Amino acid sequence: MRDKIFLLLLFFSLIIFTGCSIKDTVKSSGEEEILRERVMQYCNYRISEEFEKSYLYEDSLYRKKTSLGLYLRRMAGSINEWKAAEIRSLKITDEDADVELKVKVKVRLTMAGSRAPMGGLKDLERDTDITQKWKKIDGVWHHIFGSKDFLTD
Repeated sequence: MRDKIFLLLLFFSLIIFTGCSIKDTVKSSGEEEILRERVMQYCNYRISEEFEKSYLYEDSLYRKKTSLGLYLRRMAGSINEWKAAEIRSLKITDEDADVELKVKVKVRLTMAGSRAPMGGLKDLERDTDITQKWKKIDGVWHHIFGSKDFLTD
């Protein structure tokens, strides 16, 4: 009789622990999907040069100290033009995330200090891997501008 009770308790314990584990996995995969979608929306706005929309994905601290006008000038003045992006991996730790991206960029070859093209030289296109930092603020994922992401600055 004791053996049956022990086996029964063991069986229910396994069910409970397995259920919790499955619940955590479902929760984390749901959070991962939300972040993936948000990152790709941000990337698509960068690719289509809809910078007024990508600005809204930047964290609130950055937006507080950087006006939309300054952001638009910075983005429009960048020598790196995003052509495509794909998520390689992402790692979520509580409210922070590291997102590894493969980005195809066109590097504009311009005269120093201007947007004027260098005579006779073609722009370069290349793939590069970057890591972006994202932070969940008030339940919404935001990009951390300039977080070792040289294609942002």
